[in-house]
Amino acid sequence: MKYWKSTLAAITLIAFVGVGFNAPTANALNAAGCRLVHNGWNLPARAIFVYLSWYNYPVASNNLAVMLMRGLGGWRNHRKANRLLQSAFAGNINAAAFNLVGQINPLQQLPDAYFREMVEALETIIERGDIPARVLLAERLYFVKTRSVVPNRERRIIQLLERAAETGDADYVNKLARTLYDQFRTLPFNGKVKSSNAQLGRRAIGWAKQLVDSDDPRGAVLLSELRLNSRHVAELSSPYLSSREGLEWLAIAAKQASSMPLNVSCYYSNKFALKLVREHRTNSDDPALRKSIAAFPALAAKLEKCQSASPGRPQLPRPFGSPALYVRKLEHNDGNVRFNPSNSVAYLGALHARGLGVDRDLEKARKYLTQSTGADRSRFATEELKVWFPG
Repeated sequence: MKYWKSTLAAITLIAFVGVGFNAPTANALNAAGCRLVHNGWNLPARAIFVYLSWYNYPVASNNLAVMLMRGLGGWRNHRKANRLLQSAFAGNINAAAFNLVGQINPLQQLPDAYFREMVEALETIIERGDIPARVLLAERLYFVKTRSVVPNRERRIIQLLERAAETGDADYVNKLARTLYDQFRTLPFNGKVKSSNAQLGRRAIGWAKQLVDSDDPRGAVLLSELRLNSRHVAELSSPYLSSREGLEWLAIAAKQASSMPLNVSCYYSNKFALKLVREHRTNSDDPALRKSIAAFPALAAKLEKCQSASPGRPQLPRPFGSPALYVRKLEHNDGNVRFNPSNSVAYLGALHARGLGVDRDLEKARKYLTQSTGADRSRFATEELKVWFPG
C-alpha cells in the first residue's frame, strides 16, 4: 500500500471534478497517473487516463494509448491506440510521434514513401529537442535498405546518439559506445586500420570509460570485447584500453555489478567465469588469468550465492517519462536479464576442478558439475565432466 495516497487522490479527483474540469486539474490528475504507472499501479492509472481522454486532453490520450499498446491495466487495443496517438500528435505531444513509430515492426518491408513519413515525424520532434526520438530514429535507420531515403545513415546514427549520450543517461551512453564499436569492428580493414576507422574505435573507448568511471559494468564489458576480439588494438593507440587485459576488464565488470540486483550481478559473474575457464583451457599458464582473478577474487563466493537467484527472463521495461509516457526506453540489450542459476553451478564446478580463485578440489568439482547437468543438461558442464571424470 505504499502508493495508496496517489491512488486515493486520483479516485477522489475523478469523482468530484467532472463539472469543473480545467487545465490545473487535468495536469494534476495526469501527473498522478504517471506516478502510478512508474510504480506498477496500472489499473488506477488507466482509469485516470480514460477519464482525461474523454475531455480530449492530448497528453492523457497519448498515455492511454501507451497502456492500450502494452496491455497495462487491461486489454490491448492497437487500433484504438493508434487513433489516440494520432490525436495526441496533432496536439503537439512529442511522445506521441515516438510511440506511433515505435509500434511499427522495424523488420517490415516498408515502402520508401512510408518510411520518409516516419523519419519526418521523428525529425519534427527532434527539432523540438526530444531526446528519445533521437534514439528511436537512430535505431530505425539500421533497417533502411536504400540509401536514397537517408544518405550517410551511419554518420547520422552517430550524430543522433551523441546528443542523447551528452545528457549523461547511462543507457544512452552505452548505446552510443556499442554503436561506435559495432561500426568500427564491421568496417573492412584490408590489413590496416584507416585513421577514420580507428577514430570510431577510440570514441567507443572514450564513452565506455565514462561508464567504467561511473561503476556501470557495461563499459568494462565493451572494453573486454574490444581488447579480446579486435585485430588492431595496437593501432587504436589507447593506453587506457591497453592498461588491462581483456579478461581483467571482464573481471572489473563483474566486480562493479556486485552491488546490483542478484540476478543481474550473477549474469556478469557468469560471463566472467565462463571466459576465465575458456581461457584456462587454451593457455593455463597465461599471466592474465592470475591478474583477472586478483581483480575479482570474490568470484567463487558470488557464484555460490547465484545458486539461489531467480532465473532472469527478458522483460520489456516499463513506460517512462512524464507528463507524456513513452512506450518503452530504447537501450542496448546486453542480456543482463538472461540469467540461469544452473550455469553458475557449472562454472563453480569448473573453478574447483581447475583451482581458479579457489583451492583445487575435485570432489566439489564433481558435485557441482553433476548437479548442473542434472538441472538442464548444460553442454559446458557435460564437457567439463568428460575432461575431469572420463568414463
